[in-house]
Amino acid sequence: MGKSKHDLNSKLNMYSNIELTTNWHVRRKDNIERVRKDEAQAAEEEKERQRKIALAEQEARTELLRSKNRKRIAETSETAESETITETGESEAVTCTETSTSDDKKKKKDEKETWEKKMGILTYLGQSRTDGNPTPWYLSKKRKKEEDGSISPR
Repeated sequence: MGKSKHDLNSKLNMYSNIELTTNWHVRRKDNIERVRKDEAQAAEEEKERQRKIALAEQEARTELLRSKNRKRIAETSETAESETITETGESEAVTCTETSTSDDKKKKKDEKETWEKKMGILTYLGQSRTDGNPTPWYLSKKRKKEEDGSISPR
């Protein structure tokens, strides 16, 4: 029994679905323009993405500033309600919170400065890190041993 012409065509069609190898390279003349277009499109997409990120950050900052402003307005209205009247009849706003925050900031700054000086991080011009401890660590053990008498001085 012989194979029909239809059977042979179906087998040829089956093998013709295999893709031929393509010769595509970035530096070929016919592909350079395609590469330029792709790069330009990618640059546009990146620029658009950066613009969206910047817009989102700007909106977030704006919303933060608005909420701070609302909070500040609410606080000023509360302090206006808590005004006290002095003996002369003049109104005087209570500003104890402002002075306490400035005092707190000053205390925190002083504490931080003393800690940094103690740790040797903060040094001023003309100071060395060893002003508090004149002998370096590598000489202190040798001097202790000399004082004990276990090692003779040079």
